[in-house]
Amino acid sequence: MFGIDRIAEGLGANEGVMDLVSVVPDNNIYFKDYKPESLVKIRNIRELYRTYTVCPKNKLFVNYALRACVSEMNSLQVTNNSDLYFLTIQIDKSYSDALFKRDKDAIAFKRRPKPMEKLSNDLRRGLFLKSNIDSYCYVLERSLNGRLHVHVIFLADPKTIIEVRKLTKGLTLTAKTVNAVDLRNKYKRKMYSYVLGKNRTDLMLLDIETMGDDSSYEVYQYTVDGDGKKYPRSFQSRLWFDIDCGVADYLSKTLNDKIFKSSTYNFSINKRLRERIHPLIKSAIELNKKS
Repeated sequence: MFGIDRIAEGLGANEGVMDLVSVVPDNNIYFKDYKPESLVKIRNIRELYRTYTVCPKNKLFVNYALRACVSEMNSLQVTNNSDLYFLTIQIDKSYSDALFKRDKDAIAFKRRPKPMEKLSNDLRRGLFLKSNIDSYCYVLERSLNGRLHVHVIFLADPKTIIEVRKLTKGLTLTAKTVNAVDLRNKYKRKMYSYVLGKNRTDLMLLDIETMGDDSSYEVYQYTVDGDGKKYPRSFQSRLWFDIDCGVADYLSKTLNDKIFKSSTYNFSINKRLRERIHPLIKSAIELNKKS
């Protein structure tokens, strides 16, 4: 239910999505809701951190701050001899309970640090400072069962990743379960039948049945109707893709959820990365004001 292989549920982009003005290929049916003319153009820094609904029906969203973060880290990969990684940590129940208690205290007694500040401090001190990672952002989410997990996007070289795996498992916030940590630098894209529609879903099935292993996609998950007949719920690419701005669009799906009453946002960007994206954002804002 988590991890990099879930990214494409809300994927709003492929290789051509790095533009901060939200240029997304509109010749791809699955991404049609992300056409440039359909998206809001930001005109000040405050709008950068808002999360906009692209398509309520298909549950597609966009947050330009997250897009800018991924775009900037992508541009630094070659220079820094690093890769972009996607990390998911299932949060321990006792740590989660403590965050919600801290939230109540923050409202009642103005206690600091607030829960999101506490989480940021623990990630920074327990993971990023020790592994010398200076560019990262994260999103906190709550599952349907009420449990918390955090998705982190960061830039690191292969040697650093060995240390990251060890440090992540030892964090006080990490759940003590086998699958509590998921770390990858590639993902498989998914397309969902409810987005594709019946006709295009049937065409996908026909292609898979005709091409077999040569097809670009395979059925990932089926759903069963009352008569026991199976229908494809989702399709998954056979190829692995590098982390791109689609991860930002995927993570935007819960950014409007209010997890803590004391916190405005349930995502965070570290200071160094904010400093890097603001000059890019300012130039994009000036272009948008003229359009």
